[in-house]
Amino acid sequence: IYHEIAPVEKDGVHAWVLYCIDKSTGKVIWKRVCHKGVPKDKRHTKSSHANCTPATDGKRVVSFFGSEGLYCHDFNGTLLWKKDFGILDAAFFRVPRAQWGFASSPIIHVGVVLLQCDVLKHSFLAALDLETGKILWKKPRNDLPAWSSPAVYGEGYKTQVLVNGYRHIGGYDFRTGAELWRFRGGGDIPVPTPVTGHGLAFITNAHGKLAPIYAIKLDSSGDVSLEKGKTSSAQVPWSVNRGGAYMQTP
Repeated sequence: IYHEIAPVEKDGVHAWVLYCIDKSTGKVIWKRVCHKGVPKDKRHTKSSHANCTPATDGKRVVSFFGSEGLYCHDFNGTLLWKKDFGILDAAFFRVPRAQWGFASSPIIHVGVVLLQCDVLKHSFLAALDLETGKILWKKPRNDLPAWSSPAVYGEGYKTQVLVNGYRHIGGYDFRTGAELWRFRGGGDIPVPTPVTGHGLAFITNAHGKLAPIYAIKLDSSGDVSLEKGKTSSAQVPWSVNRGGAYMQTP
């Protein structure tokens, strides 16, 4: 059992590498060094500086290394584009010196890369064109560090981007980034990705006083936060205060 929250203080030069590996043999087909240098921020002792899972549409692969940048390669390993979003400090907000490392994975939906960057300063949700890396929209989020990845629900004009959070759980219009609904409350270290079913978004997180599960209607609008002492409403059919997951996505 590990109780220390302090980060690794001394890190030398690192290489942030993308590997292409033959699934049948394990042979490395190619590898690309995306970035090399001393890490721009610190990490948890049980973590690394490469926590995000790459995303692919079957032709291109997008890898995100937090403060070390976002990269898009084709399946031959050719770099197509890259983006630098500056320092993305995913520290525990109650103890800012506890820098644990960025971990929100990119996702791809119909030619768009989606990023959830909830960090100590200037949190945002962004959509980029997969072909060019051009930012299609970028919306500020009034939230604290989270390690959750976004999810997509719906199709066409009704598609929304779902995000977990501490201050700001919510749904956004996939096309424009406009906020559709928001919800406040939960554990203060959000990690699990939202999941959907039966017209509901299921949000769980943990740490601190709560470890909740919320079932929120996907056709909600505006602020749907529960009143103090309430466990349900017209937009939130049910919730459980204790019983949610800290790390695992349902």
